[in-house]
Parts: sequence; structure tokens; C-alpha cells
Amino acid sequence: MKHVLNYFASLKADESWTYADLTPKDTTYLTHSYHRYPAKFIPQLANRLIRMYTEQGEVVLDPFVGSGTTIVEGLLLGRRVIGMDVNPVSYLICRAKTINVNPDFLEKNVEATLKKIRDQSKNNLSFKDVVEDSPNYTRIKYWFNEEVIGDLSLILSTIEEVENEDIRIFLKCGFSHILKNCSKWQMYSIKPHKKEGKKIPPALPTFTRHVHQMVNKYRLFYNALPENIKGSIKRYAEVLKRDCRDVPLFCEDLPFILTSPPYVTSYEYADIHQLTLIWLEPEIPYTVHKKKFIGTSIRKEKPNLNLCSEIGKEIVEELKVKDNNKHGHAKAVFTYFAEMQQAITKFRERLKPGGKACFIIGNTRLAHVNILNAEVLTETCLNVGYNLETVMKRRIAFSAKFLPSARDPETGRFVSLEKKNKQIAYPNEYIIVFSTPA
Repeated sequence: MKHVLNYFASLKADESWTYADLTPKDTTYLTHSYHRYPAKFIPQLANRLIRMYTEQGEVVLDPFVGSGTTIVEGLLLGRRVIGMDVNPVSYLICRAKTINVNPDFLEKNVEATLKKIRDQSKNNLSFKDVVEDSPNYTRIKYWFNEEVIGDLSLILSTIEEVENEDIRIFLKCGFSHILKNCSKWQMYSIKPHKKEGKKIPPALPTFTRHVHQMVNKYRLFYNALPENIKGSIKRYAEVLKRDCRDVPLFCEDLPFILTSPPYVTSYEYADIHQLTLIWLEPEIPYTVHKKKFIGTSIRKEKPNLNLCSEIGKEIVEELKVKDNNKHGHAKAVFTYFAEMQQAITKFRERLKPGGKACFIIGNTRLAHVNILNAEVLTETCLNVGYNLETVMKRRIAFSAKFLPSARDPETGRFVSLEKKNKQIAYPNEYIIVFSTPA
């Protein structure tokens, strides 16, 4: 335990991994701008690591694939890519980024769908019955006004009639992205905060504008692909909606895993993506999704295993004392460490001898306790049979990674960077590379 803590304490940030000069435009090129997603790791980072540890044609797995950064960069570099995520929104985004159509065919079908939406809109038909029977309808009315609900219902019902699955998925991704714009959700807040009096743009022009941008970005992406992948994207990319601990058998003998796991209790993805879930998963109350996520604070069954990280055990014990078991923080953090241990063990089983696993992860703080995610992950990996290859400490440039960046030291809540009494929440993260014994 001490050698891991001392090693991390001795690390200095490697500025070559900071990418401090990048702007948001630099990190949202090609299809990376399809859909907002919190805490995305920048594509330049994924691209560099894929080039460092793989050759053309090799397979890269991202078991916490998020918005699909690894998938896009892997395809551009001529790799075969597999993305997994339990989040239905992540699955939707990644499917949209791996459609297998010609750009002209995409544009023609998108324009036909937009025309159909406009024509039906002129007839003043009501499509609210699309969502009125949903168990999420109360939630929909909380976030959206009546006129917007009608327009979004029209758009969604028209999308559902599109026969080609790739086009339908593409349009649903565009629909999902505009939901925040067209709702009462405060635009500059990642977490769900309602803003009364928000000026809400009309849904149809907003949707039209965004899908046009998506079509243009897809054309650029398609043209940038290696020639052998154009028209064959489905042969090179696999997207799975499943738990990261359930890596399928066809993923045996992997050469490289690249992923950025969730930070414990920092992002409740079911809450952050609830607008999409309440519209596109109408038969399921969105709160049902919460228990599926690793790192959630929601109470769920505690895994029946012993942590193999002494650092993790000490953090859990400290939380028990500080929190006095009032808020369940100790149990939530234990569950996170235990579920990550299960995932790490499964990843090792799927790597080939000498294969590499790269984790991009940072530390956080909860109930005045430092949650050393990186150190716990490292100690866990060492104890389940990985070899540590290298660790790069990376200073996070806030212009290039969309994160709430400061906390109130008393309450632990996220606050504005302008607040005088604040602590930087995520000043650094770590790129940790392991290998399996050859």
C-alpha cells in the first residue's frame, strides 16, 4: 500500500499530456460534436494512446465507452474497435457514430425526414399521445412546456417511421442532443437544475440545424476514414449495450483496452441524461436505470467480495467515521471499488499475454475524505495479476475538458470558479498503463 501511495505522491505532471492550447473547437472535430457528454476525454489523448500501443488492424476495447471517443479515433487510425456501456444514451451516441452509409445517402434521407416533419407540422396535427401514456410523462411536463412537447412528439414520431435503422439511429441522436436546449434545464449546468424564465428555442429549427451539422460532420469523418473502412464500418466497429463486467467471449486475446472509468458518486449519469431517457425509453421509469451504473450513490446490493486494495479499505473506514453512516457514503464507495475490482478482473481475463490496459482516471473528494481512485485502481490491478507499465500524471486544462472544476470546501458542492473560498475539484488525472504477464 505505502509504495503505491509514495509512488503517486512523487509524480510530477507531464505537460506534453495537458494539451492546454486546445479550444473546444479543437476537441469537437468530425463526429465528436454529435452529442454533449460530461467529462469526455479529449480525442487527441485517445489518438495518441492508440498509436502508442497498437498497430493498424489491431483491436481496441473501451468498456466504459461513453460518447465514443475511442471508437471514432480508433476507426480513423485503421483499428478494429469495440465499445461497451450500460448507459442507453451512450449506446445511442456510439451507434450514431458507427452508421454504415454513404454520406449522400445519409443527406438524402435526412432531408426527406425533415420535409415530412415540416409538412406534418403545417397540418397542426397533435402527436402528444406519443408520450402521454408514458410513465415518464409527469417528468416530461416538469422539464418541457406544452408547445415544445407537441413539437418534440411530432419529430420523434416521424423519426420512428424511418425504415433504415442507421438513419433512424442517427436522427435519434440528433433529437437527444437538442432536448437540453429545448427544455427548462439551465444550459450551463451539467446537473439537473431548472431555470424558470429560460428562453427556449423552437424545437423544429433547432433539430434541423443540428442534424444538418451532424450530416456535414459525418461527411468529413467518412472522407477521413482509411479506404478499407469506408463502406465497411460495421466490420470494424462493434457497439454493445452491456455491463463492463460482462465482456463477451469474442473479445478474447485483446491487445489493448483503453478506457476512462467513472469517478465515484461524481456523475449520476441517469440524472444527467434523464431528458433522453424519459423520451426514448418511455416504458421505463428513468430512475430504474440508476442501479445499473458503476459509481452511482443510489443504494443497491453490496457486492459480496473482499477488496484487494488496502488503500480502498482505509478510505471506506474513514468514510464510516466521518459520515457516521448517515448518508451511506461508505457503502457507495465500497460498492464502487468492489464493482471496479470485478471489472478489472474480467478485463485481465480478456487480454492476451502481454496485452495492455490503459485507464484514464482522477481522484476526487467526498464528505471531506480524499477518494484516491487512481491509487486504489493501481493497487487492485497489481493484486489481481497485472504488471504496472507506466503512469503519466496529466494536468487538466479546463478549456479542453468539460468538468465542474471547483468545490466549496465545506459542503463539497460544485461552485463557480469565481468563488473565493473554493477548491479545484479535478486538477489532475492519471494515465495508468498495465500489462498482463507474457
